[in-house]
Amino acid sequence: MDLMILFEHPSFESKVSSPTIILVTLLALVAGFYYKHKASKHAGKKLPPGSLGFPIVGESISLVRAQKRDKIDEWMWKRIDKFGPIFKTSIFGTKTVVLTGQAGN
Repeated sequence: MDLMILFEHPSFESKVSSPTIILVTLLALVAGFYYKHKASKHAGKKLPPGSLGFPIVGESISLVRAQKRDKIDEWMWKRIDKFGPIFKTSIFGTKTVVLTGQAGN
């Protein structure tokens, strides 16, 4: 029996085809350029202070909890005390700037 056959391991090339590797590489490059372009749109713009919370969910859960307990005023004042009368947040998947007081009127 030939010993080379016993110790031969399948190579990476035999498992993944070249067109698949090229396609995945191109998709990664396109996604990178898209993200860079989208991020550069907002570069240099001064945003108000605030927290966007978790991705997608944002601060929606805490807002809904405050609404169920009828404590939206406390929810709002907590952020006003922390960030000021103008702050950013993310509610229901949408980035939002909240204006309060004279600045909001």
